[in-house]
Amino acid sequence: MKSSLLVIIVAVLSALAFGACDSASDRISAWPAISDSKADELTLALEKEYAGEADSTRLTAYTDTLLYLAGKGEPRLKARAFYWKGRLEEHTGQIDSACKSLRKALDYADTLNGQYDVRRIRIVLDRLEGLSPIDRYSRLIDDEAFFKKSNDLLMQANVAQQLGNIFIYTLRFDDGLDYLLKCDSLLEKAGLHDYRLKNRINTAIAYQHCGDSVKADSLLRPLVNNPRVTTDPLAYNVVLQNMHAITGEREYLLEALKRLPKSGNFSETEAAFSAILSEDYARAGLNDSAAHYASVAFRNLNLLRDYNWKAMALRSYGRKLRSENKSDSLIMVLDMYVATIDSLQSFRHTNELARLENERGIAGMRESMQLLHQKQKNRLLWVIIIIIIAASVALALQMRRNSRQKLRHLEFQLQTEKDRRKLLALTMMVEEKQRFIATLREEIKTLKETQPSREATRLEAIIKANESETVTREYFFDAFERLNPAFIPNLKRRCPDLPESLLQLACLIVTGIDNKRIAEILNIRAASVNQSRWRLRSRLSIDKDMSLEEELRKLI
Repeated sequence: MKSSLLVIIVAVLSALAFGACDSASDRISAWPAISDSKADELTLALEKEYAGEADSTRLTAYTDTLLYLAGKGEPRLKARAFYWKGRLEEHTGQIDSACKSLRKALDYADTLNGQYDVRRIRIVLDRLEGLSPIDRYSRLIDDEAFFKKSNDLLMQANVAQQLGNIFIYTLRFDDGLDYLLKCDSLLEKAGLHDYRLKNRINTAIAYQHCGDSVKADSLLRPLVNNPRVTTDPLAYNVVLQNMHAITGEREYLLEALKRLPKSGNFSETEAAFSAILSEDYARAGLNDSAAHYASVAFRNLNLLRDYNWKAMALRSYGRKLRSENKSDSLIMVLDMYVATIDSLQSFRHTNELARLENERGIAGMRESMQLLHQKQKNRLLWVIIIIIIAASVALALQMRRNSRQKLRHLEFQLQTEKDRRKLLALTMMVEEKQRFIATLREEIKTLKETQPSREATRLEAIIKANESETVTREYFFDAFERLNPAFIPNLKRRCPDLPESLLQLACLIVTGIDNKRIAEILNIRAASVNQSRWRLRSRLSIDKDMSLEEELRKLI
């Protein structure tokens, strides 16, 4: 019973001690900017305070100033002001007032459709209003993804901490410890050392529930004298009462009771601590101290809403009455104790059913999420496979296309070379024909000089009529145009006013004929060929450092 009672005390005080932890440092703040720069400065100051020492005087001053600005400000400013007002009321133990302020803040934020503001407000409100763990779990999982997407390390840590506490409540201690360690890692990354120290208290509680008291003690003991913890009454109170739970040393619980804030709704916690101390003193045989704390607990009996604490207070007070031989009062107290035990058994049964239902619900949700993630992974895997197949097919088609293009290019080069060889052969044939005709003319000339006759004159006339150089050149260029039909049109498109002489020269150059043969075919001097080449290069705007032959071949 003592263990379960301490778990409940931890839950209550942890909520109060760590409610202020969903804030940001000066390096991490994702609040949307407000038109009033002063309000933004106050928001940042409040974030730093709640993430650090949380001095009540400064918190009150900053919050009051923000509320004053909100009186004449925009809805977002009003939402922000009432949010911090609720946080301050929570910090001072005014839970009902805090819920009212947070609901008002949520109303203003809803009108703006501001996702960040709404989530920040709702996270605190759900916790204070006691939303069922399964519903909180569902919302927090969604919030975890949202704050991760917005790269808000602080709120990721806050959500991880609350998820860890939910798992501890449902007795899934290992899962709870994993989330609290995740919270610690995020806080270390964010550089929020004060917040991280306080989170170690929750982590120590998780280790205690996991059966590792040594680890729990090693985390908590350094915090007992840590100035950053001792200056925060609520956090320090949680450290002390958990040290009592681990070590059994009542001095920790006495110090926790002494340091319990006098303002706010902490009378119930004071009565519960008194009942625990009475039981502890009674086990130690210190009856006077046990009777004193039993009287304190019984005096505040009506403040105890939890049946565990009420049963403990009645049992300790009954022990006091028995030692004083006050039978009538003892009978009355015992009747109250029996009624409380009956209610406690019913409450425990109902509470256990609710816990089991929450545990099953959370387990079902986690299984559904895992199935969804697995489906998403499978879908992504299929997408990757399809992309790889598509890329492979596209690559194969591209390689095939490249191969075809390369083959066509090779075929084109081969055909070009064949055409060039044909033209060279034709050129040689034309030259041979010209030499033969020249030789024939020399023979006829000699014949006419030695033996003048009409037959020699007639042969000379036939040669002049049928074997002129013009006809030979036309035969060559006709053959060239048949073999390279695209060259001359492309050349004319590049230089529409190109003279016929340079057009013929370009055809001979692209064929690969040297200047001497070009001079013979065109019946001009070799020096004139060089001049014509320079003129052709100038007309086609070909630089002197570029090959004329290669540039002309591009037009074939």
